Amino acid sequence: MLASLFADILWGAATLTALPLTENLNYVAALAFQGFFLALTTCSGIWLNLISKKTLQVEAR
Repeated sequence: MLASLFADILWGAATLTALPLTENLNYVAALAFQGFFLALTTCSGIWLNLISKKTLQVEAR
């Protein structure tokens, strides 16, 4: 997944510098949504991990 993300970033940088801004708006919007959902899933995973650890600590007491 990290390799795919890195490839997307490299390809995106080349695309953004090669095309005029009007042709890049859809691509920039897609990258923004991709980044948002990647951050959302990462935060959700961290949050669920913390909740499960706290639940296990409460049950152990």
